[in-house]
Amino acid sequence: MDVAERWELRLYVAGQTPKSLAALANLMELCETHLHGKYRIEVIDLLVHPERARADQIVALPTLVRKLPPPLKRSSATSRTGSAPWSAWNWSRRPEVAQRKAGAAHGGQRRWAARRRSAST
Repeated sequence: MDVAERWELRLYVAGQTPKSLAALANLMELCETHLHGKYRIEVIDLLVHPERARADQIVALPTLVRKLPPPLKRSSATSRTGSAPWSAWNWSRRPEVAQRKAGAAHGGQRRWAARRRSAST
């Protein structure tokens, strides 16, 4: 499998709590539905490895971090399939499509901010 096609995800949890287990189950369901095996999930238990929280600036648990494809994304939730916030991550099987969509979204934010500034002057 081409590395460019692969999603790398980290799920930070605190032990095997019901919330942590639900987050992992929901993440696996999203990955199988949208990525069809082209992903790797690393589960990091911060009760065992608390030092790992600093690298990805983890402040709430459970937290999902998308390392690849860029851009890096982070979200704390136990999201269900089709609900915010994980569903807004452009779960395209083609990372280049997700990158284009992310770029378009940022452009729209810039245009909206420019219109807002011009309206207030």
